[in-house]
Amino acid sequence: MTSSETSSTPSASAPPEDAPALQTLLPVPWAIWFWGHIRRVIVFVIGMTILGLGVAMLVLPGPGWLTIFGGLALLATEFAWAKWVLTFAQKRLSTLVDAAIKSRERDPGAAANPETLPTPRESVKLHKVDADIHNKPQGSPPC
Repeated sequence: MTSSETSSTPSASAPPEDAPALQTLLPVPWAIWFWGHIRRVIVFVIGMTILGLGVAMLVLPGPGWLTIFGGLALLATEFAWAKWVLTFAQKRLSTLVDAAIKSRERDPGAAANPETLPTPRESVKLHKVDADIHNKPQGSPPC
């Protein structure tokens, strides 16, 4: 090989002339790592913001639980702990819904029947009896 042939072939360390500018600045594995972590940070910030808004909506007007589950679903795309919490909450919610349906099937009118509730006068009597029982002095004779 002559010296003119070796100078015309590109070396392995030199980037090709048509390579994008970013690829010459950042090696490909590092760029993949960098953008992956940037994505995780963005998902974390947005997910925690949505989660915080959901918690605030529990006392403020708005769909609090729906927003909390939405924030957890977003966080679960990147974090295993959020996926675990979301799965736990879904199982727990499913159990509560099943229990409510079974309770409704046993006695469908229990919640809507005002006859089963004590009247205000009866509830005051029950409260007084309960207070009398618990507020007796220790040495008093039984009634």
